[in-house]
Amino acid sequence: MITMITFVPAIHVLLCRFGIEVRDFGSSWRDGVAFNALIHGLQPELVDMSVLAKNSPRANLEHAFSIAEEHLGIPRLLDVEGMMMIIAIKGHMFNVIMSTAERMLLSHILSWS
Repeated sequence: MITMITFVPAIHVLLCRFGIEVRDFGSSWRDGVAFNALIHGLQPELVDMSVLAKNSPRANLEHAFSIAEEHLGIPRLLDVEGMMMIIAIKGHMFNVIMSTAERMLLSHILSWS
């Protein structure tokens, strides 16, 4: 099983270029910037990283998922509403859902390679 310890080094250089530190499969991805940075690393012309800080997390996630699907042929395994629900949930259920969400997110990211 791939964990953050084995996964992060594979994308660390790419995300560090933008000052993005991935610590987990949840909160590190919730604003959509890391998803967009991955796309930018593959095809820089698809993402203007300078505008992401002005956008809402919802807009950043939608942008990344749409671009990945339309331009890179990566199917949506996650949707914006699902990510927003994960962000909003707190407490015990958060931990249970995050375990499933982490597996889905990892599967989604690995499908990009």
